[in-house]
Amino acid sequence: MTKKVLLSFFFISMISFGQENSKVMLKLFNMKTTNDFFIKIPETDSICKLNEFEKIDTIEYAKGSYTNDGDIGDIFLDYLQIQTVNLSGKKAEHYFVAPFIETNQGSGIFYYLGFFINDTKEMKISHLDSFFLGDTILIESIIINGNKIKINIKTHSTDQPMVDIPDQDKSFVLKINKKGFVKN
Repeated sequence: MTKKVLLSFFFISMISFGQENSKVMLKLFNMKTTNDFFIKIPETDSICKLNEFEKIDTIEYAKGSYTNDGDIGDIFLDYLQIQTVNLSGKKAEHYFVAPFIETNQGSGIFYYLGFFINDTKEMKISHLDSFFLGDTILIESIIINGNKIKINIKTHSTDQPMVDIPDQDKSFVLKINKKGFVKN
C-alpha cells in the first residue's frame, strides 16, 4: 500500500511539472510552489488533491474531489483548526494536525484528524496518518500538550436522528510520534 501511495505522489508530481502555483499552498502556508496539498483517503490507496476553497455556513474549507474504484467523493480540510505539534526534528520540518471531512455517495459525513508534516525546504506537505473521529459530529476543541492531543466532540446518541445537532459529549486522548498516531 505504501509503495502505491508513493508512486502516486511521484506520478502526480511529474504531471504537475510546468503548472502554476498551488493556490491552496499559497493561502495556507504562504508557499509559492507547484507542489499540491494531497490527503490520503482513509482505508484506500487513493489520494485527493486540495485545489479549491468552499465556504459552508460560516466556515471556509480547502476542498478537493476524488474518484476511487467508481466512488466519487470530496475532502474538506478545516484549515482554520490547523495546530502545530511540537515534535523535535529538522528546522525545515514542522508537524501539524488538522481535521478534515470525507463525503462520498453514501449518507455519511466522516470526520478525521489528519497528521501532516510541512517540509519548508522542499515546499511540500506530506499526510502521515489519520484518526477517525466519527460520522456527522461537531468538533468542540483540539488541545495539544506535548505529544498528546485531546479532542472534544459532540456525537449523536444511539436513538437520536442523524439530522439533529449532536448532543452527546465524547473525548479522545491520542498520543503521537513522528510517524503518526500511536495505537494503544
